[in-house]
Parts: sequence; C-alpha cells; structure tokens
Amino acid sequence: MSLTTPTSSEPLPVVISWRQGESAASYLLRATSRNQLSLAWLRHAAGVPEGGALRASDSPLLAWLTSTDKHRLMDAFAAPGRWNGRPSVVMNGQTILRSTAIRSTLKPQLCPLCVRETGYCQLIWEFAHITVCPVHHVNMVDFCAQCGRSLVWDRPAIDMCRCMRLIGLSNSQNVWAPESLLWQYNTYLANRLAGEGIWKWPGVPAWLDFLSLDGVFQIVRAFGARPGPFAKPMDHSTRKLTTARSQQICIRGLERLARLELDRDLSSEVQEGELVSLAKRSFRANDTDVATWLLSRLFGSGGVVKAFTPSLMAINPRQLDLF
Repeated sequence: MSLTTPTSSEPLPVVISWRQGESAASYLLRATSRNQLSLAWLRHAAGVPEGGALRASDSPLLAWLTSTDKHRLMDAFAAPGRWNGRPSVVMNGQTILRSTAIRSTLKPQLCPLCVRETGYCQLIWEFAHITVCPVHHVNMVDFCAQCGRSLVWDRPAIDMCRCMRLIGLSNSQNVWAPESLLWQYNTYLANRLAGEGIWKWPGVPAWLDFLSLDGVFQIVRAFGARPGPFAKPMDHSTRKLTTARSQQICIRGLERLARLELDRDLSSEVQEGELVSLAKRSFRANDTDVATWLLSRLFGSGGVVKAFTPSLMAINPRQLDLF
C-alpha cells in the first residue's frame, strides 16, 4: 500500500502510541502526519463531510483506521450525552451542561511551548476557560503569529500551521505571574481536571471549590460576560469564543467575584440570566444552592423567583453540604 494513496479498506501502516492526557484530534493528526497523510484524508475515509469535525461517534472506524482502541479514542473526544433529557457533554471525565464551557472543535488552541516539548495537544485545552498554560505561564494560542489566521486541526503537523510555518507565541505574549488570579484559576482548573483534588486560591470565594466544574464555569461567566455595568453580555457562541475573548470574561469574572467578598454591589455587572440558568439546571445541589443565593444577594427576591421560589432565599453558601 502506498503511503500517499491508502484506501479506507486498510489501516494506516505506521501505528503511534497515545500520550498522557492527549486529545482525540491531536492523536489523529499525529497518526495521519506520521503516515505522510492529512487529516482531510482521514475525514474522507471516515465519511465525514469536508470541513466537518471528527466526533466520538466516528470512533469505531477511526480506531480501526489508526489501529487503536476505540474506547480509548472515544474517551479522548468531547462526547455528547444526555442529562435529565437535555443535551450535555462528557469530556475528561467531567459532565458539562453548557456549550460555552467547551471550545468549538473546529477552533483549537494550544501552548506552543508545551507542544514543542511534548509533541502533542492536551484534551484539557478544549475547555474554554483554560486560557493560560499552567506550566509555562503564557497565553494559550488560537491563531498563527506568522499568517494571522485561526488555527485549525487540518494542518501539516501538530506544531505547524496550514501556512507551513511553526506555530509560535504571539509578539504581544503575556507571561502571567504566579500571584495573578488568572494563572491561579488556570492552575486550579488543571488540577481538578487531573483529579488532584481541591485547591483554593486567595481573593476568590472558597465556596467555588465545592461546585461542579460546570457550575464554576457558569458562575465565572455570569460575573465576567458583561464588559461593564448594564453592558450587553459578550457573545457566547463557541464559534466566536476566541482565547482572548474567553480570557477577558475570566479576568472580569474573577475580579468581580473577589469584589463580592467585599460586599460590593455588582448587580449591574453580573448577568442575571446565567445564574437563573444554573439555578434551574444543574446536577449538583451545591450549584443550585449557590446560584440561588447569588440571585438573592444581587437581585433580591425577584431574581430568586425567576429560578425557583422565595423559600430558597435564605441559603448561605457557608452552610453547604460540602461532601
């Protein structure tokens, strides 16, 4: 079989190994490039429309083509699911109910320094709130500093843009100090996604530790989506949620949560609808309790009524059933 013209009736001749915490798209890109092929070829072989995203449902055929375990491949995707009859996503062992927490599968981001050192992309980089590399303290990158275009998975190699140049840091790259809330938040998320337990960071309410990650994402977004008092919230479409835009939301959300601890009035800066959504739809009781308490504190009885009933207004997050 020719390396340049294999057929979908034959697996790829060169088989590669998985890396720890690797995403499905990263593995498939490395597998095809190692065989001197493109991801577009693999998509065609799997019957996926041109420009479409490879998905968990494609895993059986993709696993056969790349000679890997289909369950291992499926676990490395953001797999669609159902929770109480509503759509959800299971990724990296986390159940996520809100699409704003996950980046578009067609718009990847990466840490060029990590990729240079390890040669692969991590699954946790597909979470929208991961905007800083916890290891190198630099911003995640979702565009090519050379050609200016957004990164895509359809590229020649894991570390190369479609313009055939190596993906590097942007010229205006920030390096975040360990004491910065944003870097601490990204470290906290990486620790939780790695199953390493709870980690508290200074300046932000400790009760965030006892929420699901879905609840954490939703509350940070609720506090950070408005650029200013009474301003229209930033578009939450995953196709428009660039790394820079997501980072702006996280920075504002963390700073406002820190101000909440000082009993500041933030009602004009917080998106009430996001908290109502969390209060109505969550899979952990603590998520519901905190969202309802925040609605009561920020918006009074009116905010609570939109979510549940006034009887829940007395909830205090310090009284949560923590475990």
